[in-house]
Amino acid sequence: MQLPRLVAYELTGKHSLGCIPRASGFHAELDSAKPSSYNASGYDLGHMMPAQDAAWADDVSHDSFSMINVAPQLPGLNRAEWERLEETVRAWALERGDLLVYVGPVFSDHPKRLGKVAIPAAFFKVVIDRQSGEMLAFELPQKAEAKGDLKPWLTAVTAIEAETGLRFEKHVNGNALWPADLAAWHEAHKKACGQ
Repeated sequence: MQLPRLVAYELTGKHSLGCIPRASGFHAELDSAKPSSYNASGYDLGHMMPAQDAAWADDVSHDSFSMINVAPQLPGLNRAEWERLEETVRAWALERGDLLVYVGPVFSDHPKRLGKVAIPAAFFKVVIDRQSGEMLAFELPQKAEAKGDLKPWLTAVTAIEAETGLRFEKHVNGNALWPADLAAWHEAHKKACGQ
């Protein structure tokens, strides 16, 4: 069964403020897992491209609920520190402009399985500021992590490349977080959506 190795997308400030309501359900494609494969598993259907990052167009929103945009994620990660990283990327898009975002799983040599679905040992996110050429890379382990500081998860892109076999564009790898005003993003989102 297919899991995404890499999900890549562009996130603009405008797109980060999308107002389309969250889709009602996930859908299988090709030989992907079925949503029911996760029932009573203890894992969330973890979006690689977050639903909120796709809330600017109906077709894009629908596609974000494809099972080929999903990997098993523990709720204590998916709904906490991973969500904080997703929120922070949206704030960066609003402040900095166009971002390229690459997201995916990191697997151990012998991953545990959920039926036929391999369970990632960790997840990565690489964010590139298209204007400045700066990039940040993060890797979060598959474990519960409370929302908080993202600094512990900063890593080198070369480390992610070594673990995944993927190759990313060469940019200046940052080792310090960019400032992010999450409150400003939430306010802008409310205003854009007429709330």
